[in-house]
Amino acid sequence: MVIGFLGCCGAIRENQIMLVLFFACLFIIFCALLGIGIYMIVAKDGFQNVVSEVLKKKVTGTCDGDNEDTNFMQFQCCGANGLTDYLPTSCAHPMICEALFDTTGCTAKFSEWIKKNFVVVAGVLFGIALILILGMVFAMILCCAVRDIHA
Repeated sequence: MVIGFLGCCGAIRENQIMLVLFFACLFIIFCALLGIGIYMIVAKDGFQNVVSEVLKKKVTGTCDGDNEDTNFMQFQCCGANGLTDYLPTSCAHPMICEALFDTTGCTAKFSEWIKKNFVVVAGVLFGIALILILGMVFAMILCCAVRDIHA
């Protein structure tokens, strides 16, 4: 909302500072998106480790009562690496998971889903990046036009 506010108010008020801030915010988001995309492609194992760690924390939180649901309904899996993630705790989720879902870990299922739908995921990321680039280009064009008008 704040970034959209900067862009809209900067364009309406013809304020160069707001337009430059809008450009800078879009540029930071673009760089983060580009960095995540490159990291996903280059360090596939590292990305899987990050996903696994996040899912393990979710499992621990579920058994401690912080979170209610650990399985991903879409992937029909339990735990980060399977039912073994629940062993150190006395948690009811392994029995429920074993009865309802596949005992394969969610990390493997999620990685498999990313590999199968890589083109779609890459297309969505490319589309978002294109929108960000267009926003940056139009912000700079408007900023230069405002500078020329007030000069």
